[in-house]
Amino acid sequence: MSGSVTNFKNWQTGSRFDGLPENRNIMQGNFNSIIQSAIPVLVDFYADWCQPCKVQSPILQELASEQPGQLRIVKINVDRNPEISNRYQVQSIPTLMLFKSGQMVWKHSGVMPKAQLTEVIKSFQSR
Repeated sequence: MSGSVTNFKNWQTGSRFDGLPENRNIMQGNFNSIIQSAIPVLVDFYADWCQPCKVQSPILQELASEQPGQLRIVKINVDRNPEISNRYQVQSIPTLMLFKSGQMVWKHSGVMPKAQLTEVIKSFQSR
């Protein structure tokens, strides 16, 4: 994978933003710099105990492998990162948000099928 794509394996090995409470300030800064990307950044707000989140996860994994260098995918654990979740008013999970150049351009709560999610992403990649 290209360095501009956070793939699913990286999520599992600690590249996701679900650090321990003492790392929250560092994490907030990292999150802010990541969403400043010129390529779209898809953020998945999830929790380990959330069954619908577990359904969404393989869909995101497929997208990451299909769009190297065109899309960055980041997972945010809402239980471990309440500051970020509150900042973006995440009320239910999974919640997906698409950022471009630091601005949230799209938001959806609930599981989204791959075909529909792909169309949303493509519409913002061309802008």
